[in-house]
Amino acid sequence: MTHNHANYYGRLDFIQNLLSKKFDINGATIFPIQYDPQSPFKYNNFVYRISLPSPLSAARKGGPQ
Repeated sequence: MTHNHANYYGRLDFIQNLLSKKFDINGATIFPIQYDPQSPFKYNNFVYRISLPSPLSAARKGGPQ
């Protein structure tokens, strides 16, 4: 296991928990972008594409109510 992949599932869990607690979204699909688990170089950032199960309503966007 490389240093980039060591906390892979922890990062995915963090995103899922953030979406769940902040926006009450469950079932989002998270795709790493340009991620190579075997890369010999340390990544200094991780970028993800998140597909939501349905569009956000105004109340769930965290804006003024």
